[in-house]
Amino acid sequence: MDEKSSENLSTQIGIILERVNTVFKSVEKLTERLEQLWSQQNNFIREYIAQHAVVEQKATAAHVRIGDIEIRVEALEKTLKELNNTLQPLVSTNKAIGFIAAALGVSIIGLIWSLIIGQVQLVFP
Repeated sequence: MDEKSSENLSTQIGIILERVNTVFKSVEKLTERLEQLWSQQNNFIREYIAQHAVVEQKATAAHVRIGDIEIRVEALEKTLKELNNTLQPLVSTNKAIGFIAAALGVSIIGLIWSLIIGQVQLVFP
């Protein structure tokens, strides 16, 4: 081989080695980035699992509280119906007493008015 082709071959090998070195560095960067992504994904999965357990606990506790509230609402509704049934007869009695009181009041007012205008006289022995 002559010196020129040897030099040309050496230059081509240098260029190839430079490109291989560039590819190797790119592969190293990609490997580092993949490791970072893998680590981030593992952290996310661990955090998700931990938070999922917390959410499940809170949801279970909420369902228990909802069940307790439903029981209390049912008890209150039952008490309300009982009170309504108890008060219904009292409403009728109250209306009758109100009517009697109004009639008595009107009679007393009429008596007082009659005394004022002199149509009625009270005599005490």
